[in-house]
Amino acid sequence: MTETGRLLCKLLSILLHYPDGLLMDSLGELEDLSAQASVSSAQLIGGSFLPYLRATPLLRAQEYYTRTFDLSPATCLYLSWHRLGESKERGAELARLRGLYRGEGLECVAADLPDYLPMILEFASICPGDAGLEVLRDYRPEIEKLHLRLKESQSPYEVLFTLLSEVESLASCPS
Repeated sequence: MTETGRLLCKLLSILLHYPDGLLMDSLGELEDLSAQASVSSAQLIGGSFLPYLRATPLLRAQEYYTRTFDLSPATCLYLSWHRLGESKERGAELARLRGLYRGEGLECVAADLPDYLPMILEFASICPGDAGLEVLRDYRPEIEKLHLRLKESQSPYEVLFTLLSEVESLASCPS
């Protein structure tokens, strides 16, 4: 993956995490980084998503995030849940992802499961090869469903999923 693709994965990983004070204090830096990543990331992150965060009180942003991603199964960010539900196969998939991370020399230290989209994006941003990109490609149908649901509900997070489609196209472009 190109450095631009890695930067975009890192930005999306940060922006798809639960909003907190640190995120709100970093909006200017994130806007600068989005401008470095690509023209469309500057337009969509800097021109649409960051203004949403700036205009929304932290507690309200947290409530919206929780309602959208934690309380709504249709838009949860645990990708294998969309594919496998609470089946035994999901347990095997989670173990596979954890093994993939370990195989690349990375350990999951967060409380989240390894299929959590921000974790996969973080992995893609630092993984030396294209293993992170391959996970994103594997989960493309689930990501596209999430994108459609967020678009239908006119969620401010929809623009971040629009940028996710750019990650794969940046994989083969020169930096």
